[in-house]
This record gives sequence, structure tokens and C-alpha cells, in this order.
Amino acid sequence: IIASGGAVFNATNCIDAGGNSGWTISAVTSRDLYWVGATGLWSDQSHWSLSSGGPGGNCIPSAVDNVFIDNNSFNPTGYEEITIDLPEVYFNNLTYNASYPVNWKRFDIDDSNAIYVYGSLLFNSKATFSGNWTSAQANFILQSSGTGNTITTNGTKLDIVNVTGTGSYVLADSLDCDIINFESGTFDTGNQNINCTNLNITNPAAVIDFGNSTLYCDHMDFMDAGP
Repeated sequence: IIASGGAVFNATNCIDAGGNSGWTISAVTSRDLYWVGATGLWSDQSHWSLSSGGPGGNCIPSAVDNVFIDNNSFNPTGYEEITIDLPEVYFNNLTYNASYPVNWKRFDIDDSNAIYVYGSLLFNSKATFSGNWTSAQANFILQSSGTGNTITTNGTKLDIVNVTGTGSYVLADSLDCDIINFESGTFDTGNQNINCTNLNITNPAAVIDFGNSTLYCDHMDFMDAGP
């Protein structure tokens, strides 16, 4: 949005997603948000608390908020799901450290979901993504403009990973995904291995440091990657 003329244009408690000029933008304050109440919809404010196991009722995460999913997010037994019911969801950092058995507690997604990550990802080995049909995949879009972002999976498969921000990401351990697309920014494998079906570099501006990593890929495509 371009503001012009003699008036003063202020936007408070907002997130500047780029492309704006002539505005004085006061950023929203970052929050730590905890999922509570077990099975539910991402869009339901009753599942978002400012403390682990605390009362819900807070606004859903924005691009500056840190999301935590822990043992207090769920009931001790049974199968429960966090359904990502919005076309796009946003957060800064995501930490998943609930220690229940694999497949007991899951993210339910479909192919229309886009998961925008403006910071780091940290999963323990218990996280699971489950589509509402066989082909559904979790689509992570790494959108950070900052440095020092890390991806730690502990074996959690991330399906589709799109590196589209102008910032930098480093792998803290090996990455298992179906598709990884490098469109912009800087990506350092940290000498960790990548196991994927398709690896695509779609823009010569993308900087990728593969170091001593081993790439296990069925298909690699270096479109417009330059000489």
C-alpha cells in the first residue's frame, strides 16, 4: 500500500509484509502461544494459550508469534489431531516436543494448506503430519528475512519445503521430504544429509551451501540456475 499526500499515515499493531511506503508502521508484539485443549481447529482461539496448559482464548498465531506444542497440549491417551483448517497459517518459530507415541497426536492437513515459517522449526521424533486423503502433503514455506534460523526434524518428514525468504536457514540434522524448492535466500545444509524425491533450484539468486552433505534424490532440476 502506497500512502501519499499531506496526511500522516500510521498503522499500529500491524505486520509489514513488504511493498508498503509512506506509512509509519508500529509492529505487533511477539507472543509465545501454546496449543491447549487437545483435538481442534487451528482457527479456534480457545486452543491458544499464553502458557503451557493454561487457559485458551487468544488470537491465533501471526508471523511474529512463537508456537509451542507440548505434553500439556493433549490428553494423556488416545488419538488427537490439530487440524489446519485455514488456507494459510503463519508463525515465527515452531517447537513441537510432545512426547506421546508416534501417530497418537497429529497435524491434519490437506493440499490447500500453506504453512508460512518466519523463523525456525524444531520437531522431536514424535510429530506426524496426516492428510485427509492419501496424497495430501504439508507445505512449509520458509519466509524469513533474518539470519540464524534452524531446521531440526529428528526424523519428522516435512513433505514439501519451499525456501522463499531473503534470510538464511541452516539444517541442524538430516532432512527428509518429498520436494524441496530453492527460490531465494541462503540455505546451508550444515553438512547434514537430504533425502527427497525432487530437489529444485528455480532461481539463480538462491544461495545453497551443500558442504559435505549427501543428497539422496530421485530427481534434481536446476531451472534458471545460470552457468
